[in-house]
Amino acid sequence: MPNNPVLVVTNPLHYTYFRTRQSTAAIGSRHGLIQDYGAELGFDANTTLYDSPNTIEALIAKYQQANPDTPAEFMAWKAANVTAHVLGNDYALAHDLERKTYIRSLLPADLFPRFVIVPAAALEGQTYTGLAAQLESTSLVLQIDYSTGGKGTFYISDQTDLDAVLPRLIAAGQDIVASALIVGTSRGIQCYVTEQQAVCMDWWHRDLVGLPEICNLDNPHATKYCGAILEDIPAVYTEQARSIVQRVGASMANEGYRGVFGLDIVVDEASQKIYVIEVNPRFTAVSHLYATAMHAHGYSTDFMTAHIESLLEVGASSVADFAPSRPLGQTYYYLKLQNKQPGGVRLAEACRLGVYDAVGTYRRFGFGIDGLQASDEVVVIPESSRGAGRLSGERVFSMIGSGDPLEADHLLPSARATIQMFYDKMLVPDVGK
Repeated sequence: MPNNPVLVVTNPLHYTYFRTRQSTAAIGSRHGLIQDYGAELGFDANTTLYDSPNTIEALIAKYQQANPDTPAEFMAWKAANVTAHVLGNDYALAHDLERKTYIRSLLPADLFPRFVIVPAAALEGQTYTGLAAQLESTSLVLQIDYSTGGKGTFYISDQTDLDAVLPRLIAAGQDIVASALIVGTSRGIQCYVTEQQAVCMDWWHRDLVGLPEICNLDNPHATKYCGAILEDIPAVYTEQARSIVQRVGASMANEGYRGVFGLDIVVDEASQKIYVIEVNPRFTAVSHLYATAMHAHGYSTDFMTAHIESLLEVGASSVADFAPSRPLGQTYYYLKLQNKQPGGVRLAEACRLGVYDAVGTYRRFGFGIDGLQASDEVVVIPESSRGAGRLSGERVFSMIGSGDPLEADHLLPSARATIQMFYDKMLVPDVGK
């Protein structure tokens, strides 16, 4: 086992999960240096685990560079007390696997929609007509080679669309993947890979983006990701999904990757064919949702725990434990609620982590699907400490429940009423924010 391991977690759901499930003595916790300077070393906005013994030292160097007046003896003390291993896959490998061009170089082209790679140096000469002819499609998708959260994805249907985004593509300075748009349903699958095998459950999720009821669309800085809905994979797609996961996982394992990864796909419902869109070689925003669902549906462990235990060399989780099919039998949702007010708010003292009933009464401790015992219960997870101020557009708390809260692209009236009740109970104005 590595000495003094540190788990880097910036997603509150994941942090709560590990703090509750794991031994804090073995796992460690977040560190201020990582929070302040981790982005410069590649830590993403969810959870990232990197195997790099020098990472903590690099963070200390960043701190000293930004704070040159810090006494040398203080930095020596800090170095002696935070030297540690940061657990996980190598950062360079994870970064490469997340690149759209790199993953397409590893996998057979038939796994993806038709695509061409446009070098960064050739972007200025591109036209919509030229791209459409190459892809034999009038509806195109352009993706910056490395970007997360959908921020580098653009939909193009004519030259005007291309002209509008071309300056941003050129400014990014990266190669671009241009693909034929598949008219179908976007989904995500949570996966796990060892040296020998990649597996998934017979579940997938729908990402929720830009829901006006919980997302501050008036704030251009607000994150548009609003959560996800977890559901069973329809039987017609189950074997195809498993086969794709195994093919992708085998390529990642050959590169040296181990543990949890997410797969973004699109389903062409006319042909019933699944296409790979991109790979997320890390814990994703929905990892916690899958993990607690696994415990609620009979699994003795989960992908997140197996990932950590394998890195710490303290567990012997086998992919055989994940093989039996255990249908959800219903859908579950996970919503991330933002401050929709033009001014600041803060979390009220009543905002506690746990399970609440339909009228907002606190029932018991719980932080995931496995904490739900009735159909009218929801889990509330504060995004910050009670009393902490949250600006307009910032996330305030997350909510987990059962059933499908959507009607087309909007929340059902019943779901809106429940959310508004919790907004009223959990938030109070923050004067001066």
